[in-house]
Amino acid sequence: MDWPTFIARRPEFAGYDATMGALVIVEATRQIDATLWGPLADDGISLLAAQKLAKEPSGNSAKLVNQDGSTVYDMELDRLRMDVSGGYRVT
Repeated sequence: MDWPTFIARRPEFAGYDATMGALVIVEATRQIDATLWGPLADDGISLLAAQKLAKEPSGNSAKLVNQDGSTVYDMELDRLRMDVSGGYRVT
């Protein structure tokens, strides 16, 4: 995932510094193992990068962090982690 793709998916970060954003995406890419996440890897990278950017000082001013320190991306990232870690299921 690159910065323009991230911004297309998450336009709330369009005003952020592109260099910082690209570095955060590289960091998130290292932390999401594409072999484990499979086709959901880009979703995980996007959410993790958004979570990290939201906790930056400029994210605080954009009201992306709740009073308890959680971000608006936490619940979706947690749900996605559960989907990825749950493995195959037979219904």
